[in-house]
Amino acid sequence: MYRIIYISIILVLFLASVAGSQTVPDGQGTQTLSTSDLESIKPQYVKKKIVIASMTPKEIRREAKAKRVVRKATEDAMQEFDDLVTLQGKVFFNYTTTAIYEMFCKEGHITDIQLQPGEELLFVGGGDTLRWVIDKAQSGAGEAKQWHVLVKPLKNKITTNFVIMTDKHSYQIQAKASNFYNPFIGWLYSHEEKMTYLRRQAKEKKHNISGNISPDKLCFAYSIESQHSWFGQPYSWLPKMVFDDGLKTYIQMADGMKAGEAPALFIKDDGQVNLVNYRVKDNYYVVDRIFNQAELRNGMKETVVITRSGKASK
Repeated sequence: MYRIIYISIILVLFLASVAGSQTVPDGQGTQTLSTSDLESIKPQYVKKKIVIASMTPKEIRREAKAKRVVRKATEDAMQEFDDLVTLQGKVFFNYTTTAIYEMFCKEGHITDIQLQPGEELLFVGGGDTLRWVIDKAQSGAGEAKQWHVLVKPLKNKITTNFVIMTDKHSYQIQAKASNFYNPFIGWLYSHEEKMTYLRRQAKEKKHNISGNISPDKLCFAYSIESQHSWFGQPYSWLPKMVFDDGLKTYIQMADGMKAGEAPALFIKDDGQVNLVNYRVKDNYYVVDRIFNQAELRNGMKETVVITRSGKASK
């Protein structure tokens, strides 16, 4: 009886020892691991570290130099407001292909970017289209058709840039949302007006301006006032004479204008100044109306005022 109990106890202890251990290959035979050894084995996670190669000293110097060059070029290309022509609420930039135009906008207000009449709008893009609203519209018809790009910021103190491309020009605009705004902006195209003037002059140089003018109707009662250049000399394009025949006004330009820039002509009516169309015959601007006062503007700083003595009938 005691023998049976003894054998049973030995069998239970043997089975318990077998259940409390595991064997795993050790490469040559087997290795016995206890339960505590098994619990100590945990999955091993390897953290992958992304290493970004640092810039070399040469690359750092190259980037710093590029930043200085780009910043200086951008500052030089920005047209200053002190030098711009204004017409009531509209600011006129002087168009060049590489200039950058600074525009101020305001939350809750629309700025009207007025392109050159006759040019076709092809593309408008903005750097920040989430916080800026961009739209486009047309006014006028035929030769007077004009595209408008309408811009509005959704909050103040933000900046972005716009790129506008047409079939004739491309415009780079830096826009800032501030506590004031430009209601309208536009451009003067002095270089193009000069080339048009020279082409017309070459085509019509054999025509006589006085062919159809009646001498008894001529009026020469015009004054010409201008500021002088930085060196105290008159502008090379300063008009020599202004007169009208009761229907049209003729502005005789200086001969030196052939090598200079052709100014744009503005007419002042009832306190409002408007850009006016004119024809060029030989060395004359021909305006199909009579005016009391006009301004010739060349670029951003040169201005000549023409005033008629006595009221002109409209």
